[in-house]
Amino acid sequence: MTQGLPRISDTPSLAQRATTEIRAMILNGGLAPGERLVETSLGAALGVSRPPLREALRALAGEGLVRLEPRLGASVVRLTVQDAYEIMTLRHSLERTAVELGVPVHDPWRLTGLRAATATMTANAEAGAEDLAIDDSLRFHLALVELPGHRRLADAYRALQLQLRLCMALNRGARAHAESLTARAARHARLFAHVEAGDRDAVLAGLDDGTPLSFLPLLPGADEADDAARAWLRHRSGSG
Repeated sequence: MTQGLPRISDTPSLAQRATTEIRAMILNGGLAPGERLVETSLGAALGVSRPPLREALRALAGEGLVRLEPRLGASVVRLTVQDAYEIMTLRHSLERTAVELGVPVHDPWRLTGLRAATATMTANAEAGAEDLAIDDSLRFHLALVELPGHRRLADAYRALQLQLRLCMALNRGARAHAESLTARAARHARLFAHVEAGDRDAVLAGLDDGTPLSFLPLLPGADEADDAARAWLRHRSGSG
């Protein structure tokens, strides 16, 4: 997995650059969920010594992408049903709060980011740019959360984005056969139209449209999840 990586040779912030490289490998699938991160081979591949590498792994653990365990070392986080439940329900709560605070939109300039995100998603869908699908989703939903201009709400959403990206990537992989890029873009365009019209109830209904989280049955840990997570799993892992 570590062959052919770009070597890091500059000294200004080796830990930051190692963090960036390893993060990209995790989010792009170059490092698989549950894969052990062996310091000697990873450090040699990136061209960094153990101190900055360990700092990078601690930073990624703080982002929820790496798991650090005593005596076992570091590994790429493997999402469980409980993880997905916590990530996705928190996302849903933050987005609903943003809509409740920000729709109707009284200052037209606040729609600029969401309008641009919708146009970009539509253009990329028409071009068949599957590799940009997750970035398009993140851009759209962050712009939605930014509507009310509530800085702490937006910051909380940004803090969740990397873990949310993992969920989105897994779900897109599981749903690509069931929903085309253009259909997906049209669904988001309808949501934007409701925002633009100031129809808060329609936006909230759009967020609760029941689109199945098809990746959920693929996740481990259903037996270890708490009762709330198991009930949510049954509700959200519908067919398709």
